[in-house]
Amino acid sequence: MITGPTGVGKSYIASALGNQACLNGYNVIYYNMQKLFSSLKTSKADGSYLKEVDRIGKQDLLILDDFGLQPLDVNIRMMMLEIIEDQHVQK
Repeated sequence: MITGPTGVGKSYIASALGNQACLNGYNVIYYNMQKLFSSLKTSKADGSYLKEVDRIGKQDLLILDDFGLQPLDVNIRMMMLEIIEDQHVQK
């Protein structure tokens, strides 16, 4: 977890770490938290949710930018738990 005030380069550092992981042969996926969970909510509506969560779970590294900026509702917490469990089980 990278923390600090606005503008100090947290996202830049996370991107650099993700880039280095890619160069070392790891599968990396980078999401903005709001966009990820907006996308997952939409995928629940169109039936592609399980496929999307499975795709995320197959990554070696998941980078979530802007985590904790807004409170997580029950649905988002459940989605997050499912992603974390899939990451843990598949490794």
